[in-house]
Amino acid sequence: MIEVQTAREKVVWISTALAVAIAPFVILAAYAYPTADDFDYAMDTRLEGYWPAFSHQYTGWNGRFASNVLVLANPMVPGSTTVYRMVAGGMFAVTIVAIYVFIRAIAGSALDRRLTAVCALAWCGVYLAGVPALGENFYWYTGAVTYQLSSVLLLAQVALFVRALRQRTAIDRFTSVALASVLVVFVVGMNEIAMLLAVAFYGAFTVFAALRGDRRATTASLVCFAAAAAAGLAVWLAPGNAVRAALYPAKHDLVRSVAMTAMQTVRFGATWVTAGTLLLATLLFIPLAERIAATDPFWRELTRREFIALLSAPFAAIPLGIFPAFWATGLLGQHRTVSVAYAAFLALWFVATLAVAGRGLIPASAAAPATVRSALACALVVAIAFTGNGYTVMTDLLTGRARQFAQALDGRSAMLAVCRRAGTRPCVVPRLPDPPRVTFVSDAAADTEWTVQSHARYLGVSDVELAPAPNNVRH
Repeated sequence: MIEVQTAREKVVWISTALAVAIAPFVILAAYAYPTADDFDYAMDTRLEGYWPAFSHQYTGWNGRFASNVLVLANPMVPGSTTVYRMVAGGMFAVTIVAIYVFIRAIAGSALDRRLTAVCALAWCGVYLAGVPALGENFYWYTGAVTYQLSSVLLLAQVALFVRALRQRTAIDRFTSVALASVLVVFVVGMNEIAMLLAVAFYGAFTVFAALRGDRRATTASLVCFAAAAAAGLAVWLAPGNAVRAALYPAKHDLVRSVAMTAMQTVRFGATWVTAGTLLLATLLFIPLAERIAATDPFWRELTRREFIALLSAPFAAIPLGIFPAFWATGLLGQHRTVSVAYAAFLALWFVATLAVAGRGLIPASAAAPATVRSALACALVVAIAFTGNGYTVMTDLLTGRARQFAQALDGRSAMLAVCRRAGTRPCVVPRLPDPPRVTFVSDAAADTEWTVQSHARYLGVSDVELAPAPNNVRH
């Protein structure tokens, strides 16, 4: 009884510590501020109306039929920065929930709810510390609902698919597969990276299920693959893609795209697998992986080709987040696309760990004693809070940079509103202070002309200029 109580106390302790480590990421959402595409999409909805704007996006800009539903309904249509920040905070919550649901589906009865919650918090902490474009995935509404939400929904969709395979009655399986196929359509419509990941996953799953002779799994995966492929065609063949592609003259260079994709795959892969947070989390996950593998015979019955495929899968996901950008634009300036691949990489990494555990390849010495596991857990909490993105978040909070920048943007909005009422032409606005490292869109510098113009147009000012930089002022 005492041992059970002690185990529960440890679970509560580590859960609390992980939540505290993640808390600064959530707190920073209080200083999120709309910028760039947020204003443009809001203006499209205001000027054209919601559905005409939606049609215009599909025919004149991109084929992301699912994420466009959300970007055109962003909180800046009514002009609420409060709701904008609530969405940013809520994105952390739905990310943890999706991870939790995914773990519950994979682990089955091997882990109870408390242990699953610990795993979800740890996994989320690892993801937040290492995601390549934290600001664009969480604190920028347009990026959050286009990219981060696609990762959330893909995890939830795969979890639903796994549960469908475990349903005992035909009607329950049919219902679950039908729901999974509907959800995968929405996932694919979020962005091109999610589209490729979903199509690749269900294509590979269908092949391996057929080779195994599992008719039930083959049929279910084939349904999801067909839904993903059909939705993918709707994204790929959208008329707006041609309009958007015209802005990038260096596109469709196959040799360069392949070469740069290979180089960036090695770069990101090496960075991710050597991250301290991931290594610590993997060491802590090993005993749980062995428990899951011991409970579910699937992991012990993997064929050699299935085992090799699972080991390769995390690294195969990386180029899917890199090649499309190089192919379509000739550059990799938007790491938010790589962030989608990173979310898939982590999921597949932990699944690969399960495959290794199922084949009994983890040496007994890898199972650290309780005292060592406690030390590793402490190290993981510290690493999440103070390394990688965690350090940057803490810096933006403790230096006041995030707060000051949000206040400066509030001041710019107020000044633009005054100019609109007074009819001032041009409206000269001061330059913004040093932007925070996180709550800021990395490829849209705060004082570039187009971001300032977007902000001004949104507030009804057509003629705006930036005040001269201090070193340009003549005395």
